[in-house]
Parts: sequence; C-alpha cells; structure tokens
Amino acid sequence: PQSSPTMLVYHLLLLISVVGRASAYNPYDFRPTHTLRGPGGAKIKTSDIPMMITFTHDDNTDSRSAKYVQDITERYTNPNGCKIPAVMFTTQRFSDCATVQKLYNKKGYEIGGHSVTHRKTNQLSSSEKKKEVTQVRNWLVNECKIPASDVVGWRNPYLLGDAEIRKYLAEAGYLYDSSMPEFWNSASSPSGSRKILPYNMKYGIAQMQSCSWFGSNLNKCTKSERPDLVEIPMYMYQRGPS
Repeated sequence: PQSSPTMLVYHLLLLISVVGRASAYNPYDFRPTHTLRGPGGAKIKTSDIPMMITFTHDDNTDSRSAKYVQDITERYTNPNGCKIPAVMFTTQRFSDCATVQKLYNKKGYEIGGHSVTHRKTNQLSSSEKKKEVTQVRNWLVNECKIPASDVVGWRNPYLLGDAEIRKYLAEAGYLYDSSMPEFWNSASSPSGSRKILPYNMKYGIAQMQSCSWFGSNLNKCTKSERPDLVEIPMYMYQRGPS
C-alpha cells in the first residue's frame, strides 16, 4: 500500500481509471479541460469523477516539519487502507536527508523540489535560477538517495515563477509544477464542480489569471509560452455555492 506514488502519477491514474484503458492515453499529455470524456467521447458525469485532494508541505524537510505533517496524515486512512501520503516540496538548505529518506521509504511520501536557498526567483540571474532548480534535485537524488524517477515535482518559492524557471525545470527532469493557485468562478474553473484538471502546459498556460496573483511578478507568463510540463493547480479552499 505504501508504494510512494508521486502526486502526478496518482492524479493521472485517477483520471485514467474513469476515462478508460490506460494504453489509449499518454499520461503526460492532457490538454486543459474541466470535463472528462470516456471512450467514444462520451461525457463523464461529475459525480463519477474521483475527488482530487493534494496534501503538501513547502520549505524545510526536517524532524519538526515531519512531525507536524504526520500529526495530520496519520489520523486518516484512504479507502484502500493506506495512510494518506503527502508531498514534501523540499529546500536543500536546513533540510536533512535522514528525514527525507524516512518519509519517502517508510511513509510513502513524495519528495519534490523547492529550491536550494528559498530565495525569490524574480531577484535572481539566469544562472542562479538554473542552479536553484537543478542543484536541489541533484542533492535529493545523490545525497538523500531518492530515485531520480521519483523526484519529478516542483513548487516555486513564494510561488514566484516565470518562463525561464519552467524551461529549466523541464531540462532538469521535472515532470510537473504545482505553483499556480486555482479558484473557481474564474476563466479556467467556471464553478466548484467544473474546476480545471491537471494539464500539460505545452498546449498553453490555461490559468492566465494566476499569472497576476499578488502582483505582476507571481508566475509571470504569456499566452505564447509552451513549457513541456504538467501543471497540477493549487486548488484553493473555498466555501460557497458551486
């Protein structure tokens, strides 16, 4: 049960399970949509789509953060009997490999990249951005001994991203980013029951409203950008009519 599934694979398996045979789909090639269709193009009822919940932690992965996250995940169990895994988006600075390994090997957590120093990327040079992206992944693989095939996710420090960062992510071997806030009653998520699903940004960035969250520097992007990365939106907790 505790097989350390990545957040990306977990989401895509959920999508495939309701869409049809996995062999008919490229698991990293989803176009932006909030509607799933099965074989033959038949629309799948919203009530038949599994709920997607991601539980994540950003910044240092150490004994203190591990305790706080496990205080929550150990309380609950998935329908298959497994405890709830989380994703630890990890900064290299102030994190320790012993905790990283324990959460990955014994708890089935996913370990993702969150930079080396947690500096604001909009204040960095191109070479510094590339170093923040690549070095933390190399550290997780080479020093913490997490398989490279499982270090595939990234979240920007302060959620600050741009086209250059996303280019370096794809080059470094990351498969997905999860830095763009998503809320319903927006262009990409018309309602609570029609939220945008994870999608490949090579078809364009569908969450353009997220590019200006908290000011023009957050996730700076353009309609012409086509990074070869899946975006798993940061679904915002909202209350109200759906």
